[in-house]
Amino acid sequence: MQKINGYPKNLVTLLGSRYFIPYYQREYKWEKKQMLELVEDLSDEFLNNYQVDHGLKDVDRYGMYFLGPVIVTDDKFVIDGQQRLTSLTLVLIYLNHLQREWESKPIALDNLIYTESYGEKAFVINDDERNKCMTGLFEDGRYKISEGESESVRTILDSVDTR
Repeated sequence: MQKINGYPKNLVTLLGSRYFIPYYQREYKWEKKQMLELVEDLSDEFLNNYQVDHGLKDVDRYGMYFLGPVIVTDDKFVIDGQQRLTSLTLVLIYLNHLQREWESKPIALDNLIYTESYGEKAFVINDDERNKCMTGLFEDGRYKISEGESESVRTILDSVDTR
């Protein structure tokens, strides 16, 4: 039996890879309630450290938030944590859209949402069934659901309320 090793990672390091959802994983199930809880937890942790005179560089010294374990195989298949990784990606897509309205984009989020290889984008949480939906959400914040979409796509759209 192989030894399982655990390593703490920050969000930038965690989302710096491309992960795959194995066929046997359950569908994406987080609804608005869980998304709001995640955003509130992250916001609370941020606000515990925030001071008005802080700049962007000061955020690097802020306290850690324990997201929970994310277990992946050596070949990047997610065994545990796909709900959180997908939800974080959706939050980052939303924040990226907010930044598009600003004159300057203070934080590059694209590389936390997708990786690029040979000119092709691949989402950090990569799943063929979800990629069209995630692309629509990333590009213009919308996706029109079609017949036969997976439960995951339907739940994603319900949790971000794009319809």
